[in-house]
Amino acid sequence: MFWCHGRTISLSARSTVLIPPDILHACNPDASREWRYMMIFIQPEWMEAVLEKVGQPFILHESNSVQVLQLMRCLTGGSSPLEKETQLIHTLSSLINYSDKVPVAIDSPAYEGRSLRHIKDYLDHHYRENITLDTLSEISGLSKYYLIRLFKEKYHVPPHTYQILLRINFAKREIRKSRSFAEVAQEAGFYDQSHFIKVFKHYVGTTPEIYSKSDRPQQEQFFTSAIHSYNLSYSHIDNM
Repeated sequence: MFWCHGRTISLSARSTVLIPPDILHACNPDASREWRYMMIFIQPEWMEAVLEKVGQPFILHESNSVQVLQLMRCLTGGSSPLEKETQLIHTLSSLINYSDKVPVAIDSPAYEGRSLRHIKDYLDHHYRENITLDTLSEISGLSKYYLIRLFKEKYHVPPHTYQILLRINFAKREIRKSRSFAEVAQEAGFYDQSHFIKVFKHYVGTTPEIYSKSDRPQQEQFFTSAIHSYNLSYSHIDNM
């Protein structure tokens, strides 16, 4: 089940999803199925310089699955940087221009006031701290009830969920540095390691241990790993 910008969409095996930067999303398995997926995080600067800016997520249901799988194998294998970047450009160009891609609608909330931007900016910079509604109300000038309602209307999640997603994103980056889960949990702002593992699995769909052991492509100039990147995901789902 793929959640993006307030919508939940069911994905099948061999689906490909491209998610632009700064769009909150999550993906979790249906209870009756085993699943796995491969992700590439692509730097926006590289993407927009080489191809084009994509502002809307889209899904390809099984279309181009062979081509995408070949790209994933190329990037995680022993190919040269020249071959990897060439294959990446060719595949992304085909996906972006493919006529049967299914766009994921992105709402444009009417409210764009500075108060919400103040709240979001504060969360972006202080998400590892213990933040209260009193603090958010003070910096925005909005009542607690009103700020929760407006924040969820614009960003599709309440402030505390947005904070958790930022913490999980931080944890992903730190886990990739082979740091201990206990240290990452503490720095991310979780009160203990067991709570961190539970929340991580809920939002990522797997445990920190399994995530840390996943294949990692060689770091080239077009790769990155954060919510502020383009995310190309390819799913495998098998009946149990």
